[in-house]
Amino acid sequence: MSARLLRDAFFGKLPVTADGYQVISVASKFESGAKARMPVEFEILFAQDPAYREEIEKLLDLGYVIEIHRLVRIPQEVQNAVESIARMSQEGTVGPWVARLLQEGDRPTFTEREVEAAKRRGVSLYEEVERIFAQRYAYKRIALRDPQQIGIDAFQQAFFLRLNDSLSSHILEYGKRRILAETSLPQAASWIQSFLLFFCAGLFVQMLGSWVGMLAYVSTLVIGGVWEEGIEVWALRRAGYTGRQVFRRAAGLAGYFVVASGAAWFVQMLVEQGRFGLGGFIFGLAVSILPIRFFLRALHGFRERFLSLQQAGKLRPFERVGWSLAWKEYAFHPAKIAALVTVGVIPFLSFLFFSAFPTFVHNGWLLVFLLLLELFVTKIAIMVFSVWPYVGGRGYRQFSA
Repeated sequence: MSARLLRDAFFGKLPVTADGYQVISVASKFESGAKARMPVEFEILFAQDPAYREEIEKLLDLGYVIEIHRLVRIPQEVQNAVESIARMSQEGTVGPWVARLLQEGDRPTFTEREVEAAKRRGVSLYEEVERIFAQRYAYKRIALRDPQQIGIDAFQQAFFLRLNDSLSSHILEYGKRRILAETSLPQAASWIQSFLLFFCAGLFVQMLGSWVGMLAYVSTLVIGGVWEEGIEVWALRRAGYTGRQVFRRAAGLAGYFVVASGAAWFVQMLVEQGRFGLGGFIFGLAVSILPIRFFLRALHGFRERFLSLQQAGKLRPFERVGWSLAWKEYAFHPAKIAALVTVGVIPFLSFLFFSAFPTFVHNGWLLVFLLLLELFVTKIAIMVFSVWPYVGGRGYRQFSA
């Protein structure tokens, strides 16, 4: 199921209605009984009560069509509400309080200062909470359609109410995962835009660098660092960091410039010795330094935020604040996971291309191609991980979209 979902995400085979729903129609017993083509909702229902299969197949035999409505694009007001609460009250975190709200109805705790500060911005935190909670069951539903105008009686209506009630825990889990991943998609889009600008600027500098030798390597690494840090700064500002905090984080570029210069010198030395593969691998590692730094820094930052929430009494006593909780919060950001994938892939791609095209490594054009390749890898990773959080948890198949 998850592989089919990823395939459809790549090739656009999931039609979406104007209100953000993907509608899957089941019109025959073959579709409902063949496991390879069976929607995951049917698998869950049939596992709960095998009698559901018989009732559903009777309806299909009579000419009814069963529709599964999946919300694949959360309402903008819900997304805005989640981001407002996270930014104004929850230290920029989303995971714990959204899960408690949807699955248990446990509202997040606000201080009087937070409520007053939000009011000055025209936001009522309590109303935003209720706006999210009111739509907790809207993320999936099963409906009966009557294309042959047979008529739908009270028994059938009650049966479908019971079906949706049996799916309630699955719907809440799906809604939680959809919200957590969807609120990160604007950040993923910023990665795509930034890497496009990164490529355009890099193209110009590589043309100059082809005549200045090592400048090609230095310019590639430094421009990459500036843009990647810019992406991180944008995310930090959006999460509510102050200007001083952002400046302190951006100040790390000075150290990165020194590292990039040293790596560029080492790469140039290896290339002159004819060790193109190793030079390419070192170049790829240098490109990956900042994403690794971002990853470790983000985990530390999330852990610090959760400690602050714990001290403010906004976490439950049994919710242990550790690296695992920080990782769970990090893992719902598709763009961040995409950066980790890029970190693992780029050094090996650089090794292959430096080895395959040694005559091009001096003029900088290969480096431009590597920038484009990094953009492509990141794009693919974002597409995969913007879908993958929806299908994870207690077996990817159970909560697949």
